[in-house]
Amino acid sequence: MVADMSSVKIRKQCMILVAMALLLWGQGRLFAAPVVSVSTLPLHSLVSLVMKGVGEPTLLMASGQSPHHQSLLPSTIRKIAESDLVVWVGPVHESSLSRAVQQVENEAIIMTLIDNPQITRLPSRRGGIWDEGSHSHESDDSENHSEGGHGSLSVDGHIWLSTDNAKSIIEVVGKQLKEMDVENKAAYKRNMDLAYQRIDRLKRDLKDQFAHVRKKDYLVFHDAYQYLEAEFDLRPAGVVAISPDRAPSAKTLRNLRQLIEKINDDNQSVCIFREPQFKSSAITILDENNNVITSELDPIGIGIERGSDLWFKLMYDLGAALASCLATKH
Repeated sequence: MVADMSSVKIRKQCMILVAMALLLWGQGRLFAAPVVSVSTLPLHSLVSLVMKGVGEPTLLMASGQSPHHQSLLPSTIRKIAESDLVVWVGPVHESSLSRAVQQVENEAIIMTLIDNPQITRLPSRRGGIWDEGSHSHESDDSENHSEGGHGSLSVDGHIWLSTDNAKSIIEVVGKQLKEMDVENKAAYKRNMDLAYQRIDRLKRDLKDQFAHVRKKDYLVFHDAYQYLEAEFDLRPAGVVAISPDRAPSAKTLRNLRQLIEKINDDNQSVCIFREPQFKSSAITILDENNNVITSELDPIGIGIERGSDLWFKLMYDLGAALASCLATKH
């Protein structure tokens, strides 16, 4: 009889534990963070800042890939299909994602940042030489930078390279997450406030870093940096390749050689910045028999550990590379 009573007691305790486990499991599912997918490394970092301590966004871009020629893998399509929220720049920058994103528009919230009115947008520029101030161009119309396929009306998609845009991205993503996930609203707000403070500090640091090199001419491999350049009043003289996977024309190379020679005549050397994810024989050609200093810029953070700190490391690295090369004695 005692044994029977003991068995009943144990069964009741087990049932209570199971019920509690089911309740907790149900609450966990109820209050879980939305499933968020983000296109590229810098955006993933900014969204990670907002979601810190709540959830981890999924990165759609394969490690080491450039969004200019990203392969759309079956796993990427599956990640998008499983998402509650998809954050991307837009077809102007990540055209390979367009079809997959369109397929989930009725089942997920699609945040196309390039279309958001809070984001500052700059028009794409052409290849070759840029005149000071106006950034007008001395190159073939055929070398127009048209990421979005809209000719001269195309928009530059490298929007994350502006600290003001970074704050806007955090604001619009944070607002959306607070609406989707009310239980974690306070955490999102706290993360956003801390992110704003870090970005303001970074902006001050970069401003100080660029103070003595703002009037130095330089060339970049491809036109990815104008948001940074506009914000800190830098003076790029031109671009080597209008598209990362497209060689410059003979006319553009000839014009760039003449520009380098002109700057050399003023007793200055010229910084030319490569990118780690692309090889460029054109830079090697321009480096021959000219007073040229080559360095490296990475606009998307390939090689930096992914996560909430990546965007800050990316921006500080860009600042250090630019300031170091441009400060070199000529």
